[in-house]
Amino acid sequence: MAERRAVPREKVNRVVRRAIEVGERKARKEVHEFFSLADAINSEADLNLVFQRAADHFAKRFKATAIIAKPNGGPVLKLAAFAGKDIVPAHILANFRDIPYGRGLIGQVAATMEPIEVPNLLEWEHSVNTEIDRRYGFKRSMAVPLTTKGADGKPVLVGVIGLFKKGEHADEEFQPHEKRMVGVLAGNIAIAIHNSSLVSQLKRMAEEDFLTGLHNRRVLFTRMRDHLNSNPPGSAEFIPSLERKRMSIFFLDANSLKLLNDLHGHEAGNQGLKLIADSLRKHAPRDWTIARIGGDEFAAFAPDVDIPKSEEYLAKVKAEIAESIAAHPLAKQMKEAGFGVAGDYSHFGAGGTTKGNYYNLFELLPHAEQFTTQAEHDAFFALLQLPASQVEKAKLGRNQLHAHVPTMVDDMAQKVVSGELTAEEGSKFAGLLANHAGPFVHSLYQGALEKARGKK
Repeated sequence: MAERRAVPREKVNRVVRRAIEVGERKARKEVHEFFSLADAINSEADLNLVFQRAADHFAKRFKATAIIAKPNGGPVLKLAAFAGKDIVPAHILANFRDIPYGRGLIGQVAATMEPIEVPNLLEWEHSVNTEIDRRYGFKRSMAVPLTTKGADGKPVLVGVIGLFKKGEHADEEFQPHEKRMVGVLAGNIAIAIHNSSLVSQLKRMAEEDFLTGLHNRRVLFTRMRDHLNSNPPGSAEFIPSLERKRMSIFFLDANSLKLLNDLHGHEAGNQGLKLIADSLRKHAPRDWTIARIGGDEFAAFAPDVDIPKSEEYLAKVKAEIAESIAAHPLAKQMKEAGFGVAGDYSHFGAGGTTKGNYYNLFELLPHAEQFTTQAEHDAFFALLQLPASQVEKAKLGRNQLHAHVPTMVDDMAQKVVSGELTAEEGSKFAGLLANHAGPFVHSLYQGALEKARGKK
C-alpha cells in the first residue's frame, strides 16, 4: 500500500489564503457592482431605463431569464422589461405581455405582494405556462414584489421581478445573500419608480395646460426654436433657418368667452375651451404642437407645411368647432352668448416669406395673431353695418371706439327687444364689441336690454 505523504502545513495555509483572497476580491467586485447599479437606478429619470437596467443586471448575475412586469390599472400586469435573450428565444415574450393577477408566479406575487420561490417550476401546481416551462426547462424560479408606501402608509405595488433559471443553472439555489441582494435592489427599483413618477408629474405640470391637456406657451416656443435651429438630416454644413425652413403658426381666439362665463357660469366656459382644444388636436398631425397660450387664446405650430395644407387645417378646425358647438349639451347657452372662434395663421416658406413677414422667433406668433385680429375686425364691422366714416374712426383704435360704444349698445338692444334681431345675434354683437372695446361692454349691453324692455 502506497504511503500517504502529508501535505506541508505551510502549503495548505498558502492555498487557503489564496482562496480567501480570490473570494474577497470577487465579493468586493460584486458588492461594488451592486451598489453602482443601485446608485444608477436611483438617479435614472427614465422609467423604462430603470426597468431595463435592473432586468439586465438580474439576468447576468443569476444566469436566468429576468422578466419585470408592472401594473397598468387593469386586471393584468404588462411586460416592462426582459433580459436573457441569449438564454430564451425572444418570441416567448408574447406569453408575458399580459399577466393576470393571481395566476402564475408573477401574478401570484402581484396578488399577495410577498416574494415566492419555487424549487421546480415544472412541478408547481400554480404554473400557467407549463408547456413553455417544459420546453425551455424552467425550474428554479423566484419572484419579488416592487412596492412603495402609499399616502395611507400601506404598500402599493409598482411592479414584480421574476427570475427563471434553466439549463445547466436550472437547479442552482438562490443563496441567502443573493435573496437579500434581490430584496435590497427591489427596494431601490421601487424608489426609482416613485422618483421617476414624480419627475413625470412635475414635467407634465410644467408643460401641460391643466384644463385642456394641451401644451403651454413654453413648450410651443421651445419646439419652434428647436425646429429653427435644427439642421436638415444629412447636411454637413449649417444652413441659416431663413433659407431652409417653412412653417405655419396658427392663432385662434375664443369669442365671447367672458359673456358665456357671466351668463351661464365658468363651467360652461370651460366646456367651450375644451371643445376648441379637442378640435385643434383632432386634425393636427403628431409632429405639430398645439398649445393654449392664454385664457381664451390657442396656437398651433406646424413644421414643414405649405399654404394649401395650412388652409385645409384651419378650415377643418373651424368647421369642427361649429359642428361641436351645435351638438353640445350646452349648445343653447353657447349660441346665446355668441360663443365661437376666430382664427388665422402666418406662414413662412423656405427661401422667402409667403404669408406675413418673418423677422424672428418671437414675432411669428404675433404675426398670426395680427391676421386673426384682422379677421375679427372684419366680422365685427360687417355686423355693425356702420357708415364708412364711423368704421374708419373705429379702426383708428380703442379710444376712438369707446366714443361709439353706448350708442351701438343701445341701438342693438332696441333691435333685439323689437324682434328685428335675435338674442343670439345681440349676444354675438356684444362679444365682438367686448373683444375690441373691453369687457365692460357685457354689463353695458345687459343694462341696455333691461332698459329697452322696460320702455316696451
